[in-house]
Amino acid sequence: MLSNDRKLIAVIGATGQQGGAVVRALQASGQFKVRALTRNPGKHRELAEEVLEADLDPGNPQSCI
Repeated sequence: MLSNDRKLIAVIGATGQQGGAVVRALQASGQFKVRALTRNPGKHRELAEEVLEADLDPGNPQSCI
Protein backbone atom coordinates (compact mmCIF):
# COMPACT_ATOMS: atom_id res chain seq x y z
CA MET A 1 0.00 0.00 0.00
CA LEU A 2 1.43 3.37 -0.96
CA SER A 3 2.09 5.98 1.71
CA ASN A 4 -0.51 8.34 0.24
CA ASP A 5 -3.22 5.67 0.45
CA ARG A 6 -2.83 5.07 4.17
CA LYS A 7 -5.03 6.81 6.71
CA LEU A 8 -3.34 8.91 9.37
CA ILE A 9 -3.69 7.96 13.03
CA ALA A 10 -2.35 10.19 15.81
CA VAL A 11 -1.35 8.42 19.03
CA ILE A 12 -1.31 10.45 22.24
CA GLY A 13 1.07 9.05 24.84
CA ALA A 14 3.21 7.32 22.24
CA THR A 15 6.23 7.17 24.55
CA GLY A 16 4.39 5.26 27.27
CA GLN A 17 3.98 1.52 27.56
CA GLN A 18 0.44 1.37 26.15
CA GLY A 19 0.86 4.13 23.56
CA GLY A 20 4.15 2.65 22.37
CA ALA A 21 2.49 -0.73 21.89
CA VAL A 22 -0.28 0.92 19.87
CA VAL A 23 2.28 2.71 17.67
CA ARG A 24 4.20 -0.53 17.03
CA ALA A 25 1.03 -2.49 16.22
CA LEU A 26 -0.20 0.17 13.78
CA GLN A 27 3.19 0.33 12.08
CA ALA A 28 3.40 -3.45 11.84
CA SER A 29 0.03 -3.58 10.10
CA GLY A 30 1.31 -1.31 7.34
CA GLN A 31 -2.21 0.06 6.92
CA PHE A 32 -1.73 3.40 8.66
CA LYS A 33 0.56 6.39 8.72
CA VAL A 34 1.34 6.96 12.41
CA ARG A 35 1.75 10.36 14.04
CA ALA A 36 3.21 10.11 17.54
CA LEU A 37 2.37 12.94 19.96
CA THR A 38 4.83 13.53 22.77
CA ARG A 39 6.05 16.30 25.06
CA ASN A 40 9.60 15.95 23.77
CA PRO A 41 9.64 15.11 20.04
CA GLY A 42 13.38 15.72 19.66
CA LYS A 43 14.06 12.86 22.05
CA HIS A 44 11.74 10.40 20.27
CA ARG A 45 12.15 11.02 16.51
CA GLU A 46 12.38 7.28 15.79
CA LEU A 47 8.92 6.49 17.18
CA ALA A 48 6.89 7.02 14.03
CA GLU A 49 6.81 8.60 10.59
CA GLU A 50 5.77 11.87 12.22
CA VAL A 51 6.58 12.90 15.77
CA LEU A 52 4.98 16.11 17.03
CA GLU A 53 5.00 18.04 20.28
CA ALA A 54 1.83 17.83 22.33
CA ASP A 55 1.71 18.70 26.02
CA LEU A 56 -1.83 18.02 27.16
CA ASP A 57 -1.73 20.01 30.39
CA PRO A 58 -5.26 20.21 31.87
CA GLY A 59 -4.27 23.37 33.74
CA ASN A 60 -3.35 25.08 30.46
CA PRO A 61 -6.04 24.72 27.77
CA GLN A 62 -3.78 26.44 25.23
CA SER A 63 -1.44 23.43 25.37
CA CYS A 64 -4.13 21.31 23.71
CA ILE A 65 -4.42 23.46 20.58
